[in-house]
Amino acid sequence: MNEHQSLAYRREFELLRCCARTRLLPRDVEQMERLVQDGVQWEYLIQLAAFHGVRPLLQKSLMEVCPDAIPTDMFDQLLRLARVTSMYNLFLAKELGRLLSLLEANEIPALALKGPVLAQVAYGDINLRSYGDLDVLVRKEDFDEVQRLLMEDGYTPHKEVSGLQGIRKKLYLWQAGQYSFRRGASVFNVDLHTDIMPPLYYYVTDFETLWQRSEVISIAEAEMRSCEPEDVLQILCYHGAKNRWEALKYICDVAELIRAKQGLDWDLVMRRARQTRGERILFLGLYLAHSLLDDCLPREVLLRVGRERHVKRIAAQLLERLPYQMHQGIAGFGERLRFHLAIQDTLATKVRYSCFALLRRVSDLFQPGIEPH
Repeated sequence: MNEHQSLAYRREFELLRCCARTRLLPRDVEQMERLVQDGVQWEYLIQLAAFHGVRPLLQKSLMEVCPDAIPTDMFDQLLRLARVTSMYNLFLAKELGRLLSLLEANEIPALALKGPVLAQVAYGDINLRSYGDLDVLVRKEDFDEVQRLLMEDGYTPHKEVSGLQGIRKKLYLWQAGQYSFRRGASVFNVDLHTDIMPPLYYYVTDFETLWQRSEVISIAEAEMRSCEPEDVLQILCYHGAKNRWEALKYICDVAELIRAKQGLDWDLVMRRARQTRGERILFLGLYLAHSLLDDCLPREVLLRVGRERHVKRIAAQLLERLPYQMHQGIAGFGERLRFHLAIQDTLATKVRYSCFALLRRVSDLFQPGIEPH
């Protein structure tokens, strides 16, 4: 990458960062106007937004601030993509509601994760967050019955796992914590979770606990039960860490949830992070959200997070890489291992992660081509 390309990538990413929020700040508007005036590689900007999963926010912000500056062909493309996203997201929201109603009719408790419920709770609109799959959490003992119901409904295991039987299937479900289903030629998966996180992570909150403190969300004329905001925040930070914070959408999720839920019980959030030995994972997510999409953390929380020098060092590395992430490719096993060891709180969780990561590498030898989603 030459210096000219590096500056261009940073310029386009900076414009995307300014747009990546539901409520624009005055300084973001000023920065957007300046960057647009300096010249924009529009096609690249839209590709970048798609990679980072924030294209709806880009479209919304540009239409609010500088619609006349967008070239006609790009303007039409953004409107067309927005219509497609709206129809697709509504379809997925209705399908999620239908599946949860199916489980409820069979007296199987289930929690909706991410996807439409996150878009509604954090962004206030199911059309402002891109999502491609549906995620449902059930009890481990209900997995076989839910699979039977899904298959009677026309779903089949995803082709990557459809050939797994017996011990190989149990091993995959144990190490991934989820199993994917697809119906016909559809382009989305239903990811059926039995755990919030794979066993590499010390996330010990069980289904019954999450269920007891869950809340009902109304989406697309359906009511869905999902985790309470304090749990959602921790789950988002774990999910971002699992994906090495390689897309802007993960950081936006954290920032938008905090802005939407001003009454978050921060003492409770911190206590739960300690219980799951995930303070560093939580703090990293919070620090990234504040650094990139600032003004979202209460002062006392920011002071607490800001004292963690190790977190600030890791965050600086991630933020330096993020503008070029689309061009980086998939990180190797060694790089991923070093990152995940760095974000563990204790020696015990470092050892735990190392053991499970190596076990997964060994299991891949016996089921090549199958990668937990």
